[in-house]
Amino acid sequence: MNRFLNWAKLLLGWPLSIIALLYVGKFIVEKGNEVIPLIQNPNPYFLLLSLLLFFICYLLRIYSWHRMLDKKGHRLDILETGYAWEFSELKRFVPGNIWSFLSRASLFQDLKVDKKTSSLLMLYEIELVIVSCAILSLLAIPVALEYLGVSLNFQFRAISYSIVALGAGLWISGNGLLKRKRFSSIFPDFDLIENAFLLFIYTAAFFSFGAGTFFASSSVFPLNPHEFLKYVGFFSFALLTGYLSIITPSGLGVREAVITFGLSKSLPIGNAGLIAIFSRIILMASEVIFAALIFVAARLFAQNTRRFLSLLLKYKHEVILFLLSVSYTLYFTLATFLKHDSFYTGRFDLGNMDQTVWNTIHGRIFQLTDPNGTETVSRLAFHSDFILIFLSPLYLLWESPKMLLFTQSIILALGGIFVYAIAWKILKNKLVALVFAFAFFINPAVNYTNLFDFHAVSLATTFFLGAFYFMLNKKYLPMTLFLILAGITKEQILVITALFGAYIFLFNKRRMLGASIFTISFLIFYILIWHAIPNASGSQHFALQFYSDYGESPTDVIKNIFLDPVSTIKTLFQKDQLDYVRKIFIPTGYLSIFSPLALLFALPDLAINLLSQNKQMHEIYYQYSAAITPFVFVSTIFGFKNIKSAFPFLSYSSLATLVFVLSLISAYSYGPLPLAKKPQTVMFTEPLGNREVIEETLSGIPKEKSVSASNNLGAHLSQREKIYVIPNGVDVADVVVILAKTDEKSLEILRQVSQDPYYILVFRDRDFYVYKKLGNL
Repeated sequence: MNRFLNWAKLLLGWPLSIIALLYVGKFIVEKGNEVIPLIQNPNPYFLLLSLLLFFICYLLRIYSWHRMLDKKGHRLDILETGYAWEFSELKRFVPGNIWSFLSRASLFQDLKVDKKTSSLLMLYEIELVIVSCAILSLLAIPVALEYLGVSLNFQFRAISYSIVALGAGLWISGNGLLKRKRFSSIFPDFDLIENAFLLFIYTAAFFSFGAGTFFASSSVFPLNPHEFLKYVGFFSFALLTGYLSIITPSGLGVREAVITFGLSKSLPIGNAGLIAIFSRIILMASEVIFAALIFVAARLFAQNTRRFLSLLLKYKHEVILFLLSVSYTLYFTLATFLKHDSFYTGRFDLGNMDQTVWNTIHGRIFQLTDPNGTETVSRLAFHSDFILIFLSPLYLLWESPKMLLFTQSIILALGGIFVYAIAWKILKNKLVALVFAFAFFINPAVNYTNLFDFHAVSLATTFFLGAFYFMLNKKYLPMTLFLILAGITKEQILVITALFGAYIFLFNKRRMLGASIFTISFLIFYILIWHAIPNASGSQHFALQFYSDYGESPTDVIKNIFLDPVSTIKTLFQKDQLDYVRKIFIPTGYLSIFSPLALLFALPDLAINLLSQNKQMHEIYYQYSAAITPFVFVSTIFGFKNIKSAFPFLSYSSLATLVFVLSLISAYSYGPLPLAKKPQTVMFTEPLGNREVIEETLSGIPKEKSVSASNNLGAHLSQREKIYVIPNGVDVADVVVILAKTDEKSLEILRQVSQDPYYILVFRDRDFYVYKKLGNL
């Protein structure tokens, strides 16, 4: 009988795979001239991410297998489990899948695992694959409805959810319900919690698989990230159909046919077919690479690997924290780089920062072209972000605005590490501290600050967290250093550094140090606001216009805020202001209010934002919350401690769960991340089609030439002495460059320049125009 099945699998398995692959290949050949060139330059970032996600899938499955073995009384070395599992998995590419199972039993028998146990665990694994992929397939219901019709929406969803819920429930509790009856042995005999956990791990594994397939596909044909979950579900469903076709090698051909057919509604069928084949190639490559890594780890460097794994387990919370911070840095570095590459950054404000840093490293310290005119002015005319001077040596390594974007992402990522350190110091619970760090990394205000170009004040988020951590540990030298770094990011930040001095004076009993920090901070703040900035600009600080209801000078504004409390309170309780407060505090459950002393540090910038007539200042989409969010987290951590002291029956885990859930809800509801309700992913989904042509043209403009440019080109031309923002400088610039939008203002400027007899059009590509002044050709 076995011999007959083997022959049947051999004679039927490969032909069916070949037929399916030919079906897909037919469409690729037909559309080859259109799609093949696109595969020659896949996105390397997405490819690397897809490999990483596939690796995570394999690791989670190995962990599940190792855990089930442990529950069955076989306490194996995790390396040996991984080696046996992976090298038996490779056999599934042989027609029929049976070779994978035979190899699994053989390899684990060598590890003293009896065949009965191996067979049972393989059965459980098959069931886990089917149930977990079925759960994820629910995300792909919109794909099915494209074929079934919207009229069947409710019925199809109800039936699908019911069947999957029944299957998942039966797998989790089937053994206990049947109680040793005839079919009870086909369900795992672990306890309900263990079964549910195993199903969760497998669902996470195949979610990672679906995400890996999404990014592998997007590396050649960008898929809509707004439909990320739908694609994850669909790719999981495609894998499930291939898995159930047991007579083909690892579903080879079947999965590709399903992907091609499913995607053909939203993509040209040739592209869909190419995605199916290409994602399969990347999947197979990932498994070969993973197998090689397992072999090296388990056979060549086993002792060192075990020592390394032991350290990982010992410091598992710190390892997760490190991975979170690296993931944060990588994502926001990639996102901001792509945003810049597609001209979604601007002269305001990345170009201003870049020109200041570039001028400084070339000897013109803290200077830039007036963004509102044509003269060279001191940056102090606008802000006292002197830290730009100290960032300028970075341009010796890489003279690019991207260096600022990269630096910003790294420093903000370090903020999450300080949040963890503060929480661990106060609460003595590493898991809760990790929850706080995670909440910081996905906090909408932090994320928007990172995405909105580069601003020196954004760095104050981490500097204040660092200062607070060292103040808690009474390490006053590094604390002072971090306060100095924070104080040179923006002028009003000095009010908060003064509060640190007051806190040290009153509560840490360091009278001299506290008084010095308080006095020096307020003295410098006074000099900057009342004298230095007005002298540099020739008028009062430009931001005073946002408080004109209270007066025209700093003294009048501050005085009238307190002397007219009715007007002040009325402003504070306007709808936009209340919505801003909600978005700032709801990610941490408003728990900040249980530590008003720590929250006091956030009040100066919170008041500045709420009382401003500038609408942007009471929205989280810009940099204005940078000095508020650190103290929201610090006060929430202290709030935890205060709540626990007042209500001992409440556990840290319950409060941490609240923060975890609310941070996820907030990140989804109004954050910019890819899975959010309104993600800020335009840099991924709508890259400028002619960006390479534009970049090449801009790089060819000599740096000694003065340029007047539209704002969206400004950050790409700011490394020169004279860069103007249109319409400024159109009468004096050597070169005028415009990336025109469809709004009337942009079109009017374009008409004005095109009709100017002193300028001639020398290059045009779609909506990109380059004019040169006569005599400068």
